[in-house]
Amino acid sequence: MQHSSSSLSIGSCLPYPWPKTVGFFTTNQSEVLAEAILLNDEFVVSEKIDGCNISVSTQGWISSRQKIIAFRDDDLSTKKFHQVSLKEFDNVFKKLDEFKKEIETLCSETSLHIILYGEFILKGTASSPFDIYNYKEKEYNTGEFYIFGIGIVDNQTNDWFPVMENNMKRIFNNVQVTLLNPKLNETLYTSMLGPKSVGKLDKFGLKSVRFLFKDHLQSILTNPTLVNHLKKRKTEGFVLHNSHQTFKFKYIKNLSKFRIRDHLHMMENYLKLICVNYDLKETFVLQSLDGIFKNDQKWINSCSKRVIKNFIDTKVSKYDGEIKNGDFCLCEICLVKSKSWLEYFILFVYNKVKQLMASNDFPYIDKSVELEIQSKIRSRFQHLMKIRLIELNEKKENDQLVEKNQEKET
Repeated sequence: MQHSSSSLSIGSCLPYPWPKTVGFFTTNQSEVLAEAILLNDEFVVSEKIDGCNISVSTQGWISSRQKIIAFRDDDLSTKKFHQVSLKEFDNVFKKLDEFKKEIETLCSETSLHIILYGEFILKGTASSPFDIYNYKEKEYNTGEFYIFGIGIVDNQTNDWFPVMENNMKRIFNNVQVTLLNPKLNETLYTSMLGPKSVGKLDKFGLKSVRFLFKDHLQSILTNPTLVNHLKKRKTEGFVLHNSHQTFKFKYIKNLSKFRIRDHLHMMENYLKLICVNYDLKETFVLQSLDGIFKNDQKWINSCSKRVIKNFIDTKVSKYDGEIKNGDFCLCEICLVKSKSWLEYFILFVYNKVKQLMASNDFPYIDKSVELEIQSKIRSRFQHLMKIRLIELNEKKENDQLVEKNQEKET
């Protein structure tokens, strides 16, 4: 089998992306998730590392989630990705060569195109410049590559598909098949690592994600340790997989009306299922998922409040001068009696706040937070109005005093 990477260059799109994984709070997947919970199959649990998604190929390329970023022939000791050196991949390629020979022997094949998929540890995490999940303490070191999955690209005819698939299942665990390019008969076989395949990687010194335990899905979703870690955000999440399914069990980083709607839809679907097949454990699963979701809502709203405070303290203050200078009012009476301009101004500033929050990955604002924003804006400008009124009264008194003095002098 010949595989050519001659058409690939730095910046080329990754031709063999890892299949998307459904999460327990993924939108538009409520039926799939509810059915999986009801079936209650066994799953292996591993921690989801919040690094940078990287893939390494026996064709000699290194790719991010979407783009080719380097080649084996490059001087990797001088190359960096997200300000972290890629020198680790010199060793990864050497170990991959040995791993490839082993897999080819087991498959009775030659010239296999093998891809390792994993997480590249950054100085912080993929979403933060800080080590918020204590990776150093867990001995996930910056610049190291931890494999979570293996892929084999095959371009044989359709008759060959079941042979390669069976080989993959025999050697590894969970196998998914993706037809990439019908014209070239290219098929990507991917396997999420399990205890069975990790041993093969360990044999060649290739680092991999760590497995925590194996249990039935309902027990995993109600596991107090996992749930507590998610609620307190001690980890980004967990990956659950078996021989035919893979799920992400992670907290929500941002909310949208679509995600809220879909969560409620999943709860409804799940309630319908447990009405037919009632089990007390299933009710606990429902409570657990709903509890995590509501906890995330509170956390995100708390973050939103911090964004609001920062906006009001640093941005809205620029309007203080306009209020004090009377640009939004015509006279003292307007300050004291007219509220229409104030409500207009609150709406104007509130829309600015929403724009800022959307740009900070907080597209959804809870009703209670919305009222709090408006209350903060109203309080701030009512305070400024009082100051302005005092200043106007003082000015009026001073003017009257000056006028009296002028009269006495005359």
